[in-house]
Amino acid sequence: MKFRSNKDFASRIQKGWDVFDTYYCRIDVISLYTTALILHPARRTKYIKTNWPAKWVKPNFKKVEKLWEDYREKALAPSLIISYDEVQCKPEEEKELDAFDRIGQDLGKYMRPSSQDEYGDYTDQPSYDIGKMSALVWWG
Repeated sequence: MKFRSNKDFASRIQKGWDVFDTYYCRIDVISLYTTALILHPARRTKYIKTNWPAKWVKPNFKKVEKLWEDYREKALAPSLIISYDEVQCKPEEEKELDAFDRIGQDLGKYMRPSSQDEYGDYTDQPSYDIGKMSALVWWG
């Protein structure tokens, strides 16, 4: 507000905004930047919701979801997909459980079934501070 009367300064600020708009228009076409932000454990969707204009958020989230759906369909063969219910309902032979199997059975009581959508599960989790570690190292 202090520099509003300085037309030269205001012109430079406007030019900067025009450059930013050009840059963010490219983000609208290519969803990789949005995807990278979401996959960064310290950012996820909260960073975008907090820092981006509301009109950019929903369309870019939809593009990332579409990218995930395309990837998921190519990555998982139908024969490899087993639902949580199928695993839980298979009858097993009655036998004495060893210590390892008893621990595993107890751990199963505390695990929630996956929604079968890893992207949804990931984005529903809160951001996670990875310190000075890079996101690539964290995912590795």
